[in-house]
Amino acid sequence: MPFQMDVGASRIRLGVQGGIDPLELHQLMDATEALLEEGPVIDLHLDLAGAPSLDTATLNALLDLQDCARARGRKLVLLNPDQHLRRVLKVTGLDRKMKVLAGE
Repeated sequence: MPFQMDVGASRIRLGVQGGIDPLELHQLMDATEALLEEGPVIDLHLDLAGAPSLDTATLNALLDLQDCARARGRKLVLLNPDQHLRRVLKVTGLDRKMKVLAGE
């Protein structure tokens, strides 16, 4: 799986490495939702530095993760998108729905 997961006291940080296929995306969603359910985690940080692009299914999954986190009083933070991904987030309006930070 092209993810690196680091669970801290107040956040989950997921590092994405390369592309994400549908099975891996499903596994990511299940694992993340389980962690949000069970622990006192406050934020979900998704580090996109290793992701060359995100397809439509992944963008939709980000919205689902945002909803999942928000329903539990938490937030999704997107870290380190490259210039192309920042443009995609802007065009899709996701940059207004989620916190996006560069250089984290």
